Amino acid sequence: GIVRPEIIAAARSIGVSARALAAVVEVESSGAGLVRGRPVIRVEAHLLWRATTGAERAQVDARFRVEGPEPWQGHLLDGQPYHGHQDREWAAYAVAEGISPDAAIRSTSWGLGQVLGRWNSLGYPSLAAFRAAQDTEAGQLLTMAAFIRSADLAPHLARLEWRQFAAGYNGTGKIDDYAGRLAEAYARAA
Repeated sequence: GIVRPEIIAAARSIGVSARALAAVVEVESSGAGLVRGRPVIRVEAHLLWRATTGAERAQVDARFRVEGPEPWQGHLLDGQPYHGHQDREWAAYAVAEGISPDAAIRSTSWGLGQVLGRWNSLGYPSLAAFRAAQDTEAGQLLTMAAFIRSADLAPHLARLEWRQFAAGYNGTGKIDDYAGRLAEAYARAA
């Protein structure tokens, strides 16, 4: 894919090659951070449940279901799947936000990098500042860079250590698959 100027700037800010960061963007979001003017999101029902307690958790239980087999798979809102359809993701987000705005932001993956909205650990002064940054791809790239920096993953990305980067960026669930896709995207970005 084409390495855009905003990718170059974000990559420089964390000391990695633009080509390496572009590979992560391609694998995470196919290079599109906005759909019809809204950030690409993925509401993680299992994380929403974990981020709530008491009456809020009861509301999550009433509307969301996780049918698996893995916790990040088979998410339903009111009995209907919503992953893979941005209008349905945004409907799920609206329900989650109505239950708890903070839990909704934190349990949703945002934009080009599909970074979870743990806004305070990413250096944002407020939930609103994080949310506003997701409205542009340039802001999403800065969020991505902040996550890579906060998770100490820049050295792995700079050295093209795809397995180590994959484990830290996406978890240990499917390291080989994710690392392979990163390496392939990097080769294509030449």
